[in-house]
Amino acid sequence: MPAVQPPTRIGTAVVLPNLHKPAQLAEDAAVVDLISGGRLEIGFGAGYRVPEYDLFDADFSSRFKQVERNIAEVRRLWDEGGVTPGPIQSPVPLWGGFYGPRGARIAGRLGIGLLHISHEMYGHYREGLFEGGHDPELARVSDLLPVILADDPEAA
Repeated sequence: MPAVQPPTRIGTAVVLPNLHKPAQLAEDAAVVDLISGGRLEIGFGAGYRVPEYDLFDADFSSRFKQVERNIAEVRRLWDEGGVTPGPIQSPVPLWGGFYGPRGARIAGRLGIGLLHISHEMYGHYREGLFEGGHDPELARVSDLLPVILADDPEAA
């Protein structure tokens, strides 16, 4: 009998929660989790482009404080049934797509995975895990893997 493969996970690379209302983001993500049969993983980030923030009338200067609050609010809405429908998974796997020490610490405090493989960031992530009361043994670190599918790799 052939081995049963686990279902393929689907996810976002990095969504900027500061450019969305938390309830809208929580509800949209819950719908994707339902449609996918509970396979969603979400990567969140603070962003780095002022024009994106300007376009949405969002405050760029407080983006790190706000991203931490927004991620926590999305979780709260799911946990307390604040949006309908709710996701299948509890909890939905979350990732922090942060490339600096401040973001790595935020991911740790929130107890979410760090979507950036960098030895320099591990200490900051670990400190955040302790600050947030999370067991560092449960830490998750990953990164993006760009893949190009082409008949002619050299041309691509």
